[in-house]
Amino acid sequence: MDKPLFPGGKEALEKVVTDKSSDLDAVLFGLEIEIKSYDLYRTTSLETTDPIGKEMFEFLAGEERGHFNILMMRYEYLAGPIGWSA
Repeated sequence: MDKPLFPGGKEALEKVVTDKSSDLDAVLFGLEIEIKSYDLYRTTSLETTDPIGKEMFEFLAGEERGHFNILMMRYEYLAGPIGWSA
Protein backbone atom coordinates (compact mmCIF):
# COMPACT_ATOMS: atom_id res chain seq x y z
CA MET A 1 0.00 0.00 0.00
CA ASP A 2 1.45 3.38 -1.02
CA LYS A 3 -0.16 5.59 1.62
CA PRO A 4 -1.14 4.72 5.17
CA LEU A 5 -4.79 3.88 5.70
CA PHE A 6 -5.19 6.56 8.36
CA PRO A 7 -3.49 9.96 8.55
CA GLY A 8 -0.42 9.98 10.77
CA GLY A 9 -1.44 11.42 14.10
CA LYS A 10 -3.68 14.19 15.31
CA GLU A 11 -1.86 16.90 13.34
CA ALA A 12 -2.35 15.12 10.02
CA LEU A 13 -6.01 14.47 10.78
CA GLU A 14 -6.54 18.14 11.63
CA LYS A 15 -5.23 19.05 8.17
CA VAL A 16 -7.90 16.87 6.58
CA VAL A 17 -10.87 17.75 8.79
CA THR A 18 -10.52 21.22 10.30
CA ASP A 19 -12.74 23.43 12.40
CA LYS A 20 -13.81 24.99 9.09
CA SER A 21 -14.97 21.62 7.73
CA SER A 22 -18.66 20.97 7.43
CA ASP A 23 -20.49 17.90 8.66
CA LEU A 24 -20.53 16.75 5.04
CA ASP A 25 -16.73 17.08 4.85
CA ALA A 26 -16.36 14.88 7.92
CA VAL A 27 -18.75 12.27 6.53
CA LEU A 28 -16.93 12.29 3.18
CA PHE A 29 -13.65 11.73 5.02
CA GLY A 30 -15.24 8.79 6.84
CA LEU A 31 -16.51 7.37 3.54
CA GLU A 32 -12.98 7.54 2.10
CA ILE A 33 -11.60 5.64 5.10
CA GLU A 34 -14.31 2.97 4.78
CA ILE A 35 -13.55 2.51 1.06
CA LYS A 36 -9.81 2.18 1.75
CA SER A 37 -10.47 -0.26 4.59
CA TYR A 38 -12.84 -2.34 2.45
CA ASP A 39 -10.31 -2.45 -0.40
CA LEU A 40 -7.54 -3.49 1.96
CA TYR A 41 -9.52 -6.32 3.54
CA ARG A 42 -11.03 -7.49 0.24
CA THR A 43 -7.64 -7.56 -1.51
CA THR A 44 -6.06 -9.36 1.43
CA SER A 45 -8.86 -11.93 1.46
CA LEU A 46 -8.19 -12.66 -2.21
CA GLU A 47 -4.44 -12.94 -1.66
CA THR A 48 -4.43 -15.22 1.37
CA THR A 49 -4.48 -18.98 0.98
CA ASP A 50 -5.35 -19.66 4.63
CA PRO A 51 -9.09 -20.48 4.78
CA ILE A 52 -9.52 -19.03 8.26
CA GLY A 53 -7.63 -15.87 7.28
CA LYS A 54 -9.72 -15.57 4.12
CA GLU A 55 -12.92 -15.87 6.14
CA MET A 56 -11.72 -13.27 8.63
CA PHE A 57 -10.76 -10.74 5.94
CA GLU A 58 -14.04 -11.30 4.10
CA PHE A 59 -15.89 -10.67 7.37
CA LEU A 60 -13.92 -7.47 7.97
CA ALA A 61 -14.60 -6.31 4.40
CA GLY A 62 -18.31 -6.88 5.00
CA GLU A 63 -18.16 -4.84 8.19
CA GLU A 64 -16.51 -1.97 6.31
CA ARG A 65 -19.20 -2.16 3.63
CA GLY A 66 -21.81 -1.87 6.39
CA HIS A 67 -20.04 1.16 7.87
CA PHE A 68 -19.90 2.73 4.40
CA ASN A 69 -23.64 2.20 3.92
CA ILE A 70 -24.42 3.82 7.28
CA LEU A 71 -22.21 6.81 6.50
CA MET A 72 -23.74 7.11 3.02
CA MET A 73 -27.20 7.32 4.57
CA ARG A 74 -25.92 10.10 6.85
CA TYR A 75 -24.40 11.87 3.86
CA GLU A 76 -27.65 11.67 1.90
CA TYR A 77 -29.56 12.99 4.93
CA LEU A 78 -27.18 15.91 5.43
CA ALA A 79 -26.98 16.72 1.72
CA GLY A 80 -30.75 16.71 1.48
CA PRO A 81 -32.76 16.69 -1.70
CA ILE A 82 -30.56 19.25 -3.49
CA GLY A 83 -31.97 20.01 -6.90
CA TRP A 84 -35.26 18.23 -6.23
CA SER A 85 -38.43 20.08 -6.98
CA ALA A 86 -41.93 19.40 -5.67
